Amino acid sequence: MAPKEASTTWIVKFTALRYTGCVKVFPTRLPTWMVLFIALPSLALAREEASDFLPPPVRRVLERNPLRGGPNCFGVTLAAHGLAQGVTHVTGAEFKLLLESPALGCKSVQAGEPLKTGDIGVIRTSDTVAVPSGIGHAFTWYSDQQVLSKASADPDDATFVEPLVSQYDRFFIPEECRKFPLPAERGAQCPVRIEAWRCEGWAENWKTLWSRAPLGWSLLRSQVGLQEAALEAWFYDRSESLPEPKLPVATWTDQIHDLHRDSPEPLLEQLLRLRIEGWRKVLE
Repeated sequence: MAPKEASTTWIVKFTALRYTGCVKVFPTRLPTWMVLFIALPSLALAREEASDFLPPPVRRVLERNPLRGGPNCFGVTLAAHGLAQGVTHVTGAEFKLLLESPALGCKSVQAGEPLKTGDIGVIRTSDTVAVPSGIGHAFTWYSDQQVLSKASADPDDATFVEPLVSQYDRFFIPEECRKFPLPAERGAQCPVRIEAWRCEGWAENWKTLWSRAPLGWSLLRSQVGLQEAALEAWFYDRSESLPEPKLPVATWTDQIHDLHRDSPEPLLEQLLRLRIEGWRKVLE
C-alpha cells in the first residue's frame, strides 16, 4: 500500500527510488558495472537531498553511531515529529502514552485507509513480560518501502533510512502478520505485528498541551527539555570528551511533588516522570 504525501514539512518521497527506476529502463545487455556507474551518483545525490528535509535533531545523528548506549527508536521518532529537541532515550511507556493519549490526536490507521508518508509504524507484541508497554519498536514511513529507524538503544545501531522489510526480519514478524492494518481477528492471533498510526498535528497538540498548563509545569518542562541537547551531545559528540551530564533528578522530583499538590496535571506529570526515570536509568 503506497503512502500518499503528507503535509509535514520534513517529509519528502525518498528520491533514491530513482535508482530502481533507472535500473528498470536499462537494456539488459548493459553490464552491471555500467548500470551502477550511472545509477549510484543519482542515489548519493538523492540521499543528500532527502536528508535536507529531516529536522535538525535527526539530521545530526543520521547514519552515526552513538558513543554509548541510550538513544533509541522512540527518541528518533519523537525528534522526527517535533516532540524532542535532541535524540536521546525515551521509554516505551512514555512513547505509548504520547501515541495513545486522546489529547495528542494520534489515530491508528484503519483497514482500507491508504498510508501516508510520515505515518508511524509500531511493532506491537503480546509479550508484556519482556516488553511491559507492549510496544517493542517504532519507526516512521519515509516512502512506500523506506523507513526512518534506529534498531535499538545499542551503540552499534545507527539511525538509518532503510528498507521496510528490515523491520519484518529484525523483529521476526511472521509472514501472515506483515499486512497492515490487520483485521482485528487476525491481529489477536499475531504475537508480533505492525500497526500504522497517523499523528497529524502531533507536535502542535503537544506544544498546546504544555502552553495551557499552569506556569510551574511549563517551566519544569523547559528545564527538562534543555537537557535533551546536552544528553544528545554526550551520546554523540566525538569532538571532545564531555563529562557525564548531572541531571538534577532529586530537584525535578521535588518540583513535581509540589506541583502535584498545588495544581495537579495527571498527563503532564506522568510524561515528566517517565522521561526523568528513563534518563536516570540510562545514566546509572
